Amino acid sequence: MERFLFIEWDEVKLPGFDASGYKLVVGLVQVPFAPGYGLELDDNYFSKAVEATGWFIKV
Repeated sequence: MERFLFIEWDEVKLPGFDASGYKLVVGLVQVPFAPGYGLELDDNYFSKAVEATGWFIKV
């Protein structure tokens, strides 16, 4: 990119989300080629959150 000396990378970590597929390689962010931009959800984390708040999922 022209006229950029540097750019800041601020990785956000949220409970229940796994973004470990994202990598910085030679100053570029590699986004995984996967559904949902490569973000993985922790089903166990969200199941416990649903139970704790009284919500349910009807299938």
